[in-house]
Amino acid sequence: MQITVDGYIEDPEGRIDWVESWEDEYDLLDRVDVCVLGRGRYSTYEQYWTAALNPKGKLPFSGKEPTPGEVAYANWAARTPHIVVSRKPLNVNWKNTRVVSDLEEVRELKQKTGKDIYMQLGAQS
Repeated sequence: MQITVDGYIEDPEGRIDWVESWEDEYDLLDRVDVCVLGRGRYSTYEQYWTAALNPKGKLPFSGKEPTPGEVAYANWAARTPHIVVSRKPLNVNWKNTRVVSDLEEVRELKQKTGKDIYMQLGAQS
């Protein structure tokens, strides 16, 4: 999670324009084969990375053009399975995304052979 020293995550309109980039700064993606998100994080995540996948100007929330690293992340996200944990109904638009209401499914996933699980959480998750 990226956060300012004074605890700022996003403004009241959900903008994250203080972040330089959301690319994979730590080279994690080669080690990951599934991403888990909370309900509150998913909608902005899907919207941001869908826009970065097909850049046609500035990205939502940041108001910036996507960096090459963000486009690379968007391509990774488009082909990587995502699990959204939510006890409430949730519509997801990505074909590689499913919603689970019980963390037991995530626990079971951890027991399977594979790469690491990338947790994408935010202030709303």
